[in-house]
Amino acid sequence: MEPALQQARNDERTYRGLLNEKRRMESLRDSLVIELEAINAIDSDRYIWPHILSEVTRALPDFTWLAALDNISTTLQPLPDGTMPEGPIPIRFSVEGRTSDIQAYTRFVRLLGSSPWLTNIQPGATPTVMAEEREVIAFQIQGAFQRADSAFVRMVPVTDVVR
Repeated sequence: MEPALQQARNDERTYRGLLNEKRRMESLRDSLVIELEAINAIDSDRYIWPHILSEVTRALPDFTWLAALDNISTTLQPLPDGTMPEGPIPIRFSVEGRTSDIQAYTRFVRLLGSSPWLTNIQPGATPTVMAEEREVIAFQIQGAFQRADSAFVRMVPVTDVVR
């Protein structure tokens, strides 16, 4: 056999092995991409309620207490052209509470509205009610969760203490 033909067959075997290895690695990569997408889909909603609770707690003024914090179920409505909007269903919530001071209520609404994690804060009626023989102001506020800009996201290891 000619040396050039023998060299060509050796090269073919070498390249066939490399191509098979490349296909195997691409298959492994595609499998990992699918698994990571599934993990990200599960993990994407993981911190929504902790963010909502954290922002409500941060904004809560003195002498103001909460009676309820509830999820408002929402459904996507079709667009005028009949198609459904893309993206996740927005998370809406309702906060009910009492305060002894109308200024504390307005401060609470203002602080909720300034949160990078909350949007569409809508104050409701503020009737005066009796609580333990004292007049207090009842309130209800509705809002929605939004993902904050990455400038507001702080990542720390789980073992670190955040202050």
